[in-house]
This record gives sequence, C-alpha cells and structure tokens, in this order.
Amino acid sequence: MRTRTSSDIETRVQQVLNDVLDISDARISVAGRVIDLEGTAPSFRHKRAAGEIACILTGATRVVNRLRVKRPTRREATPKGAHSKGSIWDEPRIKAMLEEPLGAPVSLTDEEADAIAKEAFGKRPDLPPGEEYVRQVRNVWAGLLKKRNG
Repeated sequence: MRTRTSSDIETRVQQVLNDVLDISDARISVAGRVIDLEGTAPSFRHKRAAGEIACILTGATRVVNRLRVKRPTRREATPKGAHSKGSIWDEPRIKAMLEEPLGAPVSLTDEEADAIAKEAFGKRPDLPPGEEYVRQVRNVWAGLLKKRNG
C-alpha cells in the first residue's frame, strides 16, 4: 500500500475543489492531520463545502478554512428591476430604522426583507437552487467516501 505524501494530498484536494466547486486559486497545506485552506471562494456555501470536502478527502482532524468569499459586484448583487433607482439601504424608511438604537424593534415588509437579503447576499445565477445544491454535494461526498473507504 502506497503512503500518500503531503504533496499528493494537497494536489488531490486542489483538483477536487477546482473540479467540483470551481475554486481554482485555493492553496492547500498539510501539517500532520491539519489542513489549511486559503484562496477565494465564490460564496459562503462554496467555502463551507470546500472545508467539508477537504476533511472527507484527507481524514483530517481539523480544517483551518481561510478561504475568503468573493463579494459580488453591485450589478451581480442587485437583481434586475429590484430597486433600480438605488439600494434598499437608501430608502427613507430603512435609513430611519438604521438610526434607531441597537436592539430597537424592526418591522419590515416582505418586499423589504427580500430586497435586503438579495442585496446583502446577492443573487447568484451560477449556483443551483438550495435542494439541487444539497443533492449535488451529497453525491460528491458519497463518491469521496467510497474512494476513501474502498
């Protein structure tokens, strides 16, 4: 049985992160059973999945996930037609709420809450819907576990 070197492990994790999550600039380092990830991920879901995949692939006891999440540009973050005249944060009612003391009650309409979430987290057409994403990641993990245990 061939023993995997740190270099082999780093190369394999890099390959999977690039192929599965499109994280091509990740830098992986291995120190014992600790994996260190650095680079840029397209979203928080990608960052979290990268850490979990690195752990599953390597059997690491700890993953130090230093991937930074790429902030979407204003054009990516604001859906077409939504608050085209400006940011939801520029709305007078929202500005007034922001000036209230910390802990003051907040009341948002469904439309305001939706606009805030879309602007804060962006609408990423390159990501599949939540259920499809979970299905894809579950299949990746199942395949990785089979390879690792088989």
